[in-house]
Amino acid sequence: MNLTAPTPQLLQLLAAASDPTQAKAAEQALEQAAAAPGFASALLSVASESSNASVPAEIRQAAALYLKNVVIRPHWSDDTENFR
Repeated sequence: MNLTAPTPQLLQLLAAASDPTQAKAAEQALEQAAAAPGFASALLSVASESSNASVPAEIRQAAALYLKNVVIRPHWSDDTENFR
């Protein structure tokens, strides 16, 4: 999967990740999607869509949190506080 822009599937996964009954499956699917080229850019695009009413605030927030926790955090070095 090549994510050059947010897809309906990505938006559905982000919405499902905040639903306790669907969270585990959605998080597993997001982990698989994270390996796709453009995944971080697609998350950033969703998170920064503040003027787009078609993307609910909850989904934008989920995209921002997922970007921070899964994409950025693994590449951050706590020892030097620098991005690797």
